[in-house]
Amino acid sequence: MNRIVRLLTILAGLWVIGGTAAHAADRCASEGKIHYLCGPTNVEDMVHVQGTRWIIASGMTGPGQAPGRLYLIDARAKSWTPLIPDVSGAARAPYGACPGAPELATLAPHGVALRQGARPTLYVVNHGGRESIEIFAVEAAASKPTLRWIGCAVLPAGASGNAVAPLPGGGFVATRFQTAGDPQAFQKMAAQVKDGLLYDWSPRAGFKVIPGSQMSGANGVEASADGKWLFANAWPEKRVIRMRRDGAGAPRAVTVDFLPDNIRMAPDGQLLVAGQDSDMKTLLSCPKAHCPHDWTVIKLDPVSLKITPVLHVKGTEAFSDATIGIQVGHEIWVGTYRGDRVAWATLP
Repeated sequence: MNRIVRLLTILAGLWVIGGTAAHAADRCASEGKIHYLCGPTNVEDMVHVQGTRWIIASGMTGPGQAPGRLYLIDARAKSWTPLIPDVSGAARAPYGACPGAPELATLAPHGVALRQGARPTLYVVNHGGRESIEIFAVEAAASKPTLRWIGCAVLPAGASGNAVAPLPGGGFVATRFQTAGDPQAFQKMAAQVKDGLLYDWSPRAGFKVIPGSQMSGANGVEASADGKWLFANAWPEKRVIRMRRDGAGAPRAVTVDFLPDNIRMAPDGQLLVAGQDSDMKTLLSCPKAHCPHDWTVIKLDPVSLKITPVLHVKGTEAFSDATIGIQVGHEIWVGTYRGDRVAWATLP
């Protein structure tokens, strides 16, 4: 009798495990052409390590998650794992002014960018403990990447960052999204107060404001390969702005019909822009981790600023409020600042 009881207990346990797995699979089921990789939380930004299967993603603090974190996504296997940096070393040149390594317990990643090449470098906008750009060497990039912290650049006083993009010569450009700690920051953005701007950081001069870069809610940013041209998303203004890095000439902008969040160069040299099909009041009034706002990814020609649609998707309880779109092979991968998954779709 005891043997039968034990057998029935095992079978019951297997049924529960199987039922739980089936429920989880149903919960992560595809919705039409949109497929999901569930688990990574609040993936606001992503970068693809060129020539590999790997995506590095930032998980923001916010709805559904207390600490921020980084993730490593296998685009081929459709799997993921936490990516925990090694922060045991000291800051390297040219980051000697950095006060020390970040505390992993308080690290709060936001935007990310990758300097590609034989020795890739990851740049991470951090809000945890300090407003800074944290810099990591990406090691063993082709096999399974690991991160080793090599330095930081603390943002100017009062600045809260959002996005970063590498520049030739070891520098980078970063966006000031808002004034750090300002309780009226989003109300000011809704009124399109130009409290945002772009910073140029170089190893020799540190941070300096890029002339003529003032805008409301400076969000995603990308740079041309030669570093002469910058592309920035004025999020509440629904504009993508192209400007000279040296400030010469008048910036040129294109208006889009969504809130443009992050911007990333595609393999063909076009710019991928992702964002929320909403207005700020509707977007920010949602108290839940999931809100069914539609979302969009477009391609933008960096010269003509001509727009080509890529994805326009109706938001669901499973996924909405897209913030980043990147191309990996024949797939578009999409993140959101609130949610428990990333999305991907096959290009036509």
